[in-house]
Amino acid sequence: MGFKVPCVSQIRRWMQLIEFKPGFNTDVMELLKSYWESLLIEDLNCIMTWDEMSIKQLIEYDKNADKLEGIQELGHLSKLSPASEALVVMISGIRKSWSFPIAFYFSSGPTKPAD
Repeated sequence: MGFKVPCVSQIRRWMQLIEFKPGFNTDVMELLKSYWESLLIEDLNCIMTWDEMSIKQLIEYDKNADKLEGIQELGHLSKLSPASEALVVMISGIRKSWSFPIAFYFSSGPTKPAD
């Protein structure tokens, strides 16, 4: 059973509409609400998955946003450490093939559960 992932052109259109930043993305949820209104109730059944992957460590300054990029960003646990991992949280349809990333985070090592 495979999950349909959005194509590159669809992702580019979303990136023009939404400001993606680490954490839970409420803009994506707003887009999802309009998409979900077109579905049958049984097509709304979904699962939540998450995956983490290693990324290249690189800290850069974004002068337009006036912020550092490439640092650990985990909400109140953020710190000035180079990020080496990216964690993505997605929801995917069970009956109907749809999938959306709803949150992402950067960490300086594998993400550990909160105490």
